[in-house]
Amino acid sequence: MSAVTYPVTDRATWLAKRRHSINGSEVAAVFGVSPFMTPLDLYLAKINGREIDDNALLQRGRWLEAAALAALADERPEMQCRAAGVFVQDTELRLGATPDLIADGFDGEPVEVKAPTPRVFETEWEDGPPLHYQLQALTQAVLLDKPKCWIAALVVDGWKADLRIFEIERVAAAEERVLQGVAAFWKRLENQDPPPATYGEDAAALAALYPRETVGKEIDLSGDNMLPELLDERAEITSRQSADKKRRDAIDDEIKAKLGDAERAILADGRSISWKTQHRKEVTLAATSFRVLRIHTPKAWGKAA
Repeated sequence: MSAVTYPVTDRATWLAKRRHSINGSEVAAVFGVSPFMTPLDLYLAKINGREIDDNALLQRGRWLEAAALAALADERPEMQCRAAGVFVQDTELRLGATPDLIADGFDGEPVEVKAPTPRVFETEWEDGPPLHYQLQALTQAVLLDKPKCWIAALVVDGWKADLRIFEIERVAAAEERVLQGVAAFWKRLENQDPPPATYGEDAAALAALYPRETVGKEIDLSGDNMLPELLDERAEITSRQSADKKRRDAIDDEIKAKLGDAERAILADGRSISWKTQHRKEVTLAATSFRVLRIHTPKAWGKAA
């Protein structure tokens, strides 16, 4: 392992370096166990040089790092934690990480800070830190060549903050699997071989991967035995949705007839219904292009789905 440590002086430089690595927060996506991005999302991010958008959840985590540092100073002063302020990268393996904190009292071991809500902590941390966070922290330990790492969870509700600390030991077998998985992922990128889509989660990624059709191109999928079953299931769902919408519209009509010209109605069980006039400003939509999926059924089979 020949990792190099770079000081993080500004966000733009840090992001530029990250683009050339699979980073600690992305390792879980390599194995399809990240709740934030699929393998195909990661593939496209590395091709396009795109980072995960900064959102309120990520912002909350960054802001609470300082609070976690203060909590560690109070409750675990022997760890002697400080802000890391570095990006660690192995350019040969193309693996990187940005530790949150460094525990100088524990030989410079990395400390990853998380800020789960009480509900999330109760439901998702029952058996310890979730796997994707463990992979992130272990990547830091590997790159810094430390025997273990730490995850500090600052659980904050409206009244108090509770600090929970987890020690994560390195496991050689798991470590080797991570390195092999990262290498295999980079091989996919070099061969322009995208990972399989995660159906139900990769609509946007598939649209980005195949933004335009090749005019006149037709492929033969007559040997795919699964597709007819999928089309039948899709048609059944479409039919059911249509029937459900028709029934819901009928229910809405009955409710409106009961309200008449009343703005609001109160029910015996405490629920209420309102039927108010809503005003919407005129909006002009910009021109756009996108691919539309349609199923064409032979006329002998009935109407197209």
